[in-house]
Amino acid sequence: AQDLARRTNTAMPLTAACAEIHRMLTAAGLGGEDQAALMEFFRGPSKENFA
Repeated sequence: AQDLARRTNTAMPLTAACAEIHRMLTAAGLGGEDQAALMEFFRGPSKENFA
C-alpha cells in the first residue's frame, strides 16, 4: 500500500504510522503477535515484575 501511495503521490499518514509501530514491535521481538501484544507493549512493564 505504501509503495502504491508513493508512486501516485497519495498521502497516507496513518499507514506510515502503522508501519512505524510494526517496526517498533518487530524490534521488540513481537512482530508476529496480534493486537493484544500491541496493547501490552504500550502498557509497559507490569508492576508485579517490580515486587
